[in-house]
Amino acid sequence: SSLFSNIQVVQVQTVGIAHISGNNPIQVYPNPFSNTLYINGAAVGDKAALYDLLGNKVSEVQTLNTTSSDWEFNIKEIASGTYFMILWDVNGSQKSVVPIVKR
Repeated sequence: SSLFSNIQVVQVQTVGIAHISGNNPIQVYPNPFSNTLYINGAAVGDKAALYDLLGNKVSEVQTLNTTSSDWEFNIKEIASGTYFMILWDVNGSQKSVVPIVKR
């Protein structure tokens, strides 16, 4: 058993990532980003948080509380690198995991 036996390679697109969740696609853009990400396709009550590649939470969980089509997720305080944005629905079920890159 190798230390690196469970590595998964993920290809990150540079324009944005559309993640299909049920009948509603969720798009996170721009990707890569500088200070602010936008999430399109989330529902009121959905939650999102950002995690580094080691699984450490690097942003507080934010809750969508508007019916706007584009949810602004301001995370300018984190260092450049690759992260995962995890979105949950209002019941706490995970909706999607989106790889993103901070410039």
